[in-house]
Amino acid sequence: MMADFVLRLFQRDVEVEARRAGYAEVTAEVVERLWQAAPETPVRWDPEAWARLQTAPEFVREGIRKAAERRARRMGVAEIDSALLTRFRNQAMMKAVKRIREMGFTELTFDAFDAAKAEIRTVSLNPEAQERLDRIQRYFETERHGEPGDFLGQDLMRRFRAHLKDPAADLSAMLVQVVGAVFALMEEHEAVWLNLAGTNQVALFGFQYGVGVEPVNVNVERMLASFRQGLLDLEPIWRQVLSADTIESLLSLRDAPAQAFMIPDDLWARVVFDAAVAYHRRILPTDHLLKACTSLYLGRTASFVLETQGLTSLEAEERIEALCSSFEKQKPYLIQRWMEGGTQDLQAAR
Repeated sequence: MMADFVLRLFQRDVEVEARRAGYAEVTAEVVERLWQAAPETPVRWDPEAWARLQTAPEFVREGIRKAAERRARRMGVAEIDSALLTRFRNQAMMKAVKRIREMGFTELTFDAFDAAKAEIRTVSLNPEAQERLDRIQRYFETERHGEPGDFLGQDLMRRFRAHLKDPAADLSAMLVQVVGAVFALMEEHEAVWLNLAGTNQVALFGFQYGVGVEPVNVNVERMLASFRQGLLDLEPIWRQVLSADTIESLLSLRDAPAQAFMIPDDLWARVVFDAAVAYHRRILPTDHLLKACTSLYLGRTASFVLETQGLTSLEAEERIEALCSSFEKQKPYLIQRWMEGGTQDLQAAR
């Protein structure tokens, strides 16, 4: 008889592998086939990434390696380089921050470790996981945070604690990583998305269930202040990135009071598409471009909060679905600007 946590982990892995193999339903025969399948393709590590991995504490090193290789396989990546390792590490950090905040902590204290052992089922029912958590706690207790360049170095711990206190901390860096990855994938897979229209339903695995959302205090005035300051400080940059109609629509919101402030869905879709085209054309250094979008993102977030406050979770999800539909409708705008950029780049190359 499997322990509960082992059963759930096994179920998750089987569903992932079944989805990858194209099965719509998990049966005993499917499990048998997956079990007897050929071993997974090895994932290579470039020398820099491997050297960084060795700086992680010994007791988590093997777990980091396995998790990184598993994620790389799911992405279809044959080799893990230093940039990909950093991306995996930062995503894991943000997931850990989310879990700790869900338990009611805004500081990385030893009470948070005790709560994790008691409340997280994959830990509370697994003695080995509890021991690993105890070792991590002892590692932090002795303040051995490594060197600045280490995989678990001082800079990472500083950022980890900052994110716990303020989810918006280091937001620019997060935008560079997340949005930069999306824009880079748009370039890499241009042939896939360029001629697609609309959306298709995908197969669902497991059970659908509603998620209870904890209330979050949001400082809308501070977000609006950042947006307005961006209008003043970054307008010359935005005029290089955004179309004339888009920038004028944003500038019209400069003096809008909070009660009347709104960035419509179609306008936000054009902002994102303009930024993607600017990234594609390399109008600015990519990091500078993405960081300049921080105040725009805060403005859009404030707009969404003001529009959805008081809605139920289901109503808010429906609102997000409407936003997605706006992105679909605006896709011809993206394609037109994207192809214009390609023509200009080709002419410049000649």
